[in-house]
Amino acid sequence: MSSTNVPLSLIPTPGGEPGADPHDPFVEFASHMALVHNIIIRGFNSMYLQAPKVKDVDIPDFVRYCDAWYEFTIGHHDSEERVLFPEIEAASGVKGIMDEDVEEHVTFHHGLDDFKAYISPCLADSSKFSGTEFVKVLDCFASEFHRHMSNEPLKLLSLSKYSFDMKDIGDRTTQYALKRYSTTDVLPVLWYNLDTKFENGLWESFPPLPAPVKWSMVNILGWWRSNWWRFSSCNAQLVEREDLLCLRPDY
Repeated sequence: MSSTNVPLSLIPTPGGEPGADPHDPFVEFASHMALVHNIIIRGFNSMYLQAPKVKDVDIPDFVRYCDAWYEFTIGHHDSEERVLFPEIEAASGVKGIMDEDVEEHVTFHHGLDDFKAYISPCLADSSKFSGTEFVKVLDCFASEFHRHMSNEPLKLLSLSKYSFDMKDIGDRTTQYALKRYSTTDVLPVLWYNLDTKFENGLWESFPPLPAPVKWSMVNILGWWRSNWWRFSSCNAQLVEREDLLCLRPDY
């Protein structure tokens, strides 16, 4: 079974819509946000589908993968609230323009807190992990989580009427997030849940890094915890796996 749209559906990018200009700064940034959200969604789906199937011997690595997903997701939202949203408010001159997005974060952050509270003891003692119970934790915040993931790119697209430098703000937000992530223990969540063939390869160059740098981050830094990333939705070629590890017939 593919991880693509189960149980949470992937988000189409604004740049992939008919007639859209993917190089327009607001279209591009909103599309990049959708791509990051899809990385998070693929990670969510890969955990959800494999949790009931993971073998006892693999649980220590699986819960590390889950914890890395949590750190990536929390870091993403932290960068928005500390950099992206305040800078958009300042650039647009509209006080509270991103308050609705902050409120959406609140609707599911209690669920992420519960996620962390469940996973943390399992990191020390894998016998505490139950796939059935873990899926229940995910179910409790899935709906609000996906609603926000779907809404935010469209909100960002709507900001084009203010004509500020979206790319500059986006770059500073990205740099803030990258400084927070461990390059070996968290950042590979991005690479190993990034499908470059999405929307017929329209965003194949995302994220915009030199090919040698990207290769090193995937194949060298990603190798360090490769036992964690084997549970991911995509492979080192940045293409979605045909089958998730725990769903393979020979697993």
